[in-house]
Amino acid sequence: MRDDALAASMERNLRYVLGELARALPGAELYDGPELFWMLTPVAFRLFNSLTGTRLDQRTSDFEIAAAKERARRKDVEILWWLFPGDTPADLGERLAAAGFRHVKTSPGMALELGDDSPLPVDCAGKDATIATISTDGLAREWCDVLCTTFAFSKQVRDGYLPFAISSAANPAGTIRNYGLWSNGEMVATSTLAFRDGIAGIYNVATLPQAQRRGFGAAVTAHALRDGRQLGASLAVLQSTDAGVNVYHRLGFRERAPVDLFRWPP
Repeated sequence: MRDDALAASMERNLRYVLGELARALPGAELYDGPELFWMLTPVAFRLFNSLTGTRLDQRTSDFEIAAAKERARRKDVEILWWLFPGDTPADLGERLAAAGFRHVKTSPGMALELGDDSPLPVDCAGKDATIATISTDGLAREWCDVLCTTFAFSKQVRDGYLPFAISSAANPAGTIRNYGLWSNGEMVATSTLAFRDGIAGIYNVATLPQAQRRGFGAAVTAHALRDGRQLGASLAVLQSTDAGVNVYHRLGFRERAPVDLFRWPP
């Protein structure tokens, strides 16, 4: 797949999982149109107030940037604008900066072929580890605890993830699946699979600090990849943190589409 087509597929998968996050959350607002995706929620954490899928021109982009800032003021929340290769207008990043947005980082957008002949990563977690799909409300709460403890998220963020986790747990064979990895009876790692249009998006890979450097993050990612291929995915995509790039390289992912993130207020 060409890099421009891959970036568009990665962006569509992201808007799918963000849309499900918003739809599960009481009080959330959501717009999912051909020219822009935006979500606004009561959670004062910028991921929960994301914009992506930008297909605007020079005139409409300035209008939408101003409208996004006004929505954020109304809710008193931060917003996060995801800028993928191929988004328009071509100078959107400069326009966001001129409007007071701060460039947070460039995240490596990574991809892995999942064709029938493509070898999948081997589960390397060891005999003391088990992985399962989250399928009950209680496990959904535990999954949220592990995810949010790993990244030092607040209780408000944890409570924001919970409706999404419970909704996914109600349909564990669906196209969005959350996974937990247990070591010696304790859940210590998480991941999420979002399958859409032949693409397996990998999200929410987290390992508790005391359980890191034991292969658990790689194992729970590999488990999601296998499920994705069983669902019919031919390609896996993710946006990596800087710390995760080498882990994903070892799993076979390659950097294909840089994703620029802008936040407001700065």
